[in-house]
Amino acid sequence: MPTYSAPTLTDVAKKAGVSTATVSRCLNTPDRVAKRTRDKVEDAIATLGYTPNYGARVMASKRTYTIGAIIPTMENAIFARGLQVFQDELHKQGYALLVASSSYDPKIEEEQIKEYKDKKKNRKMKKLEGKYKEKKTNKIKKIQI
Repeated sequence: MPTYSAPTLTDVAKKAGVSTATVSRCLNTPDRVAKRTRDKVEDAIATLGYTPNYGARVMASKRTYTIGAIIPTMENAIFARGLQVFQDELHKQGYALLVASSSYDPKIEEEQIKEYKDKKKNRKMKKLEGKYKEKKTNKIKKIQI
């Protein structure tokens, strides 16, 4: 049975008749690439069905492009609305949102903060308003996120 190999950045470059650096620039900073070149690269991407390799992106940039958010509960619609807006903005900037719920338990929240820090989620966190706001802020400062 033949195996399927996903198209690579190199495949896209060959198909579009450009360098891999140009393909990368088209994906990461399209405004720095001429429209005609961008169109060729976009056509090659569509034809080949190319999707960027997340693992390669993380290794090359040494960033996960993931932001962590800890909310007190997932049962309150106000948090869902806030997370949706936050996620929409992050997506525009090429980031993904990782969400955890503390169930209004400061100990669980502290563990989640430490886990985020340990996993180096770009060391950025968005803290939505909650019952333990002042304590949370002090804990975040204390563990130097």
